[in-house]
Amino acid sequence: MRDRRELARLALALVEGSLTVGDAADELFVDAFESLEEAATAHAYLAGFILEYLAVERGEQPVQTVAEIRRLLA
Repeated sequence: MRDRRELARLALALVEGSLTVGDAADELFVDAFESLEEAATAHAYLAGFILEYLAVERGEQPVQTVAEIRRLLA
């Protein structure tokens, strides 16, 4: 498995691509990772990084940010 930071950068690039090319990016998601486990790891690491960044920007602990995200998803 590739380095987690490398995987997170790839996941971010794919998410960014999906925002600009829409459904045409679906095939990119399938081909970009060696396995479903690698894809899940990449997206989980990216989500964690984004949550930590958001917490810092909001001036709160990551657990508070997670609670807010859970509230918004309810």
